[in-house]
Amino acid sequence: MKKSSAKALFLRWLKSTEMFARPSRQVPGRWELNEFYYEPEGKLIHVEKEVLKLENIRWEIIINPDGYFFQQSNIPVKILNGMPDCRWSLAGNYIRLMNPVNDKEYEEVQFAVVKDNLRLLKKEPDGSIRFFGFFSRVE
Repeated sequence: MKKSSAKALFLRWLKSTEMFARPSRQVPGRWELNEFYYEPEGKLIHVEKEVLKLENIRWEIIINPDGYFFQQSNIPVKILNGMPDCRWSLAGNYIRLMNPVNDKEYEEVQFAVVKDNLRLLKKEPDGSIRFFGFFSRVE
């Protein structure tokens, strides 16, 4: 009896710990842009947190666990082709954002969650960086 209860406790711990969390559990939440890079005309530009504050540039995204994506942004880089609200899903290490009118049209953004920070990367077909941003979770 003692072995089965210990086993149940261990299995519950495995399912609940962040160490083994799947991206589908790490990605949902409210995220705020801290800094970003972009590469217009072959020149890599870094926009730091202080510049974001001084110029009142912001991008806040909400990735809902129920599959909805919301954003409010005034950054000068066009990233998601005007999709403020849409559905999202994961495909490997990409977040796929489906066009709300036509699910067969979508944008993909590469992501990583590192120490409770979300990193998003969107490249151009030629390999240049359209956007590489660092977001912190908003509680």
